[in-house]
Amino acid sequence: MSLKLVREPINRHIQKVPLGIIHIIPERCKECGFCIDLCPKDVLMVSEERNIKGYRWPKVADGKA
Repeated sequence: MSLKLVREPINRHIQKVPLGIIHIIPERCKECGFCIDLCPKDVLMVSEERNIKGYRWPKVADGKA
């Protein structure tokens, strides 16, 4: 007998992820990549621009907006 440790809603197959507005604060970015990896719609990519600390912040990928 194995226990399931991750809880899921019963109606997960019919739930929809709400569309929203992406808010990126370039000054706070540390280029960790969490936002890109965890984006549910897979629309983020690393930009070529750098903040004052030298990190590249995420942007919406071309053609994904």
